[in-house]
Amino acid sequence: MGDVTRRPFESLSMPNLQSICLFLLCLSSAPAIAATPAEDAQAALERIASDYPGLSATVFVKGKVAWAGTTGFADIAKQAPVTTDTRFNIYSTSKAVTGLAFARLVAQGRVSLDARAGDIAPDLPAPLHDIRIKHILSHTSGIRHYTSQKDWLAFAQKRCATPADALPYFQNSALVNAPGAAEHYSSFAFVLASHLLTRVTRQDFTTAINTTLGARFELDSAKAAKSATYIKASQLPGNASAEGIVPLPIASAECKFGGGGLIATSRQLAEVGARLTEGKIIPKSRLTEALTPRSEVSGVVYGGGVRKIDHKGKSVTSYALSGGAPGGRSYLLVLIEPRISVAVTGNIDGPNLEAAAREIASAF
Repeated sequence: MGDVTRRPFESLSMPNLQSICLFLLCLSSAPAIAATPAEDAQAALERIASDYPGLSATVFVKGKVAWAGTTGFADIAKQAPVTTDTRFNIYSTSKAVTGLAFARLVAQGRVSLDARAGDIAPDLPAPLHDIRIKHILSHTSGIRHYTSQKDWLAFAQKRCATPADALPYFQNSALVNAPGAAEHYSSFAFVLASHLLTRVTRQDFTTAINTTLGARFELDSAKAAKSATYIKASQLPGNASAEGIVPLPIASAECKFGGGGLIATSRQLAEVGARLTEGKIIPKSRLTEALTPRSEVSGVVYGGGVRKIDHKGKSVTSYALSGGAPGGRSYLLVLIEPRISVAVTGNIDGPNLEAAAREIASAF
């Protein structure tokens, strides 16, 4: 036994040695076991995990959940992991949710894309009256966006119960351009859209969104049950050389409403995209027409960017939007055919999530 311990192969007979060599040769030449779509999707999520304290992603295929994955922490201090029930600030991806709510109302004949803001809400300042819903939803309204970080911060610190509470902050600002004349991205325009949504439906904002879309979104607030939010320490005033991440001092995006105030799980966000692919927002027979840009100056349709992208060698129509601000980032990618919807959500304003969403979609 001593010799076997020191020189194991010398004590083996030739037939046994040949068997072992043959076994090892088979192992080295055996084909690798292909990863499953779920494993590929989780790997794609893990590849960007170092940029985020926590992430969540969900995929719907043909109207059903095909995969859901998480990584990291919803609360670092408490070592609380992200779960599939963790809500995140989705920020500007709220514009897609709001846009699709209007798409549903248009499909139902309850409002027209050509409806004037002044006809829906006559109490608005006169310069806003000629803005039409189609202008707002394609970012051609002419309503201003944030002019600086200070402007963003001031608005983020406001507290609002209704979209009407947020209107005075920007409604008297001069229009950047005539309605329909140019594309000008604007979160404030979607706050106006939120106000018009409440007028058309005669419901409060979140009820209008959820009833129209069959969803379960919530509006952010200081007491909202959601992931902790984080910011790079170097982004705080006076901390340019600081390293690491710290909790975000700002607690709420509630006054942004449909411009960036919603919180959601990745599943809730992906499910809205799935409903779009299944014809539950716009009838399937009208999807192609409805998702064709009508504006000569903008490719944005119902709040999201519509374009043809390559998916596994085929050109497919996509509807997508990214959202990001201190404390969170999200991405919604909807492939109308092959009926795939992917949502990725995170709790810091990290890198754009489009590439990760497309890689996850490709897995399925």
